[in-house]
Amino acid sequence: MFGRSFLVAGLLLLLAGTAPAAVEFDLTDDFSTATNPFGPWVLWRAPGQPFPICQADYLQNGQHVRAWADEPFALPMHVPVWGPAPADGDYIWAHGAEFDRTGTNVTSAVWTSPAAGTVTMRGAVCEGARWGRWMRWQLWHEQTLLTGGDICSPGTYTSDHPWDFAAGSGGGAALVLAVQSGERIELRLTSLSEGGNLGESLLVRWHLSLGGTSPAALPTVAVTRLLPPAPNPFNPRTTLTGEVAHGGPATLAVFDLAGRLVRTLLTTANADPGPLVAEWDGRDDAGRACPSGRYVARLTCVGGGDAVGLTLAR
Repeated sequence: MFGRSFLVAGLLLLLAGTAPAAVEFDLTDDFSTATNPFGPWVLWRAPGQPFPICQADYLQNGQHVRAWADEPFALPMHVPVWGPAPADGDYIWAHGAEFDRTGTNVTSAVWTSPAAGTVTMRGAVCEGARWGRWMRWQLWHEQTLLTGGDICSPGTYTSDHPWDFAAGSGGGAALVLAVQSGERIELRLTSLSEGGNLGESLLVRWHLSLGGTSPAALPTVAVTRLLPPAPNPFNPRTTLTGEVAHGGPATLAVFDLAGRLVRTLLTTANADPGPLVAEWDGRDDAGRACPSGRYVARLTCVGGGDAVGLTLAR
């Protein structure tokens, strides 16, 4: 009797010991200042548009920090930005921008599951500014809203008393769900304040635990990316090297800091997955020499894109 019980207990311990451990993903720990996308996380300045630069000297709360941001614009507005929070290492600082209250100014962090399994999410948001600004946060799985809320500063949601994801409309049970490989979970932040230079800020913690697989079984996540151009700054020409994750339509183009198209370097209806190389000679589509200054090269293709900053120095 006791021998059989000990045998069953031993088998259970053996099975427990061989079960795949959960794989942990934390936005704060995994935050990168070198590449975007990086692994399963991608930061977006707008739906389908990654940030073009990692700005080394973004001024935040009186401190210069490295942050993912747009190139500076000569406009009365703040640029969207994501970066580590100097005052609290547990948080990522996310800053939005807006022109009106239409709710169309969205910046987000997207996590793509590298394997099938069960995801357990936990996280919190709190106010990051104190000037009467409103910002909306929402957690989405594919096309399903899991939880969300609005934060106004000054308000009750501080780093000591944050708004936990489980306290939103989705509830705690909505934060444990089964996912398939390639499915996305997205944290959307939407600016709601009115005024051209009234950006909003949130402090964000976000952690996911993926069960049902093992770290060794995770496939390499294919991402589309652009490598730093060489040379940069350049005169008269520079080489852009990229990697296309999935076959299909692809475009590589150069824009000025106001978002105007300067030169289309490559466009194809059926790019092959793999390396991509193009050269820019500092001229626009009409063959005219472009003035010295900063530009953005953007690669767009099926399933994502990437962008890098360019400096033309004549």
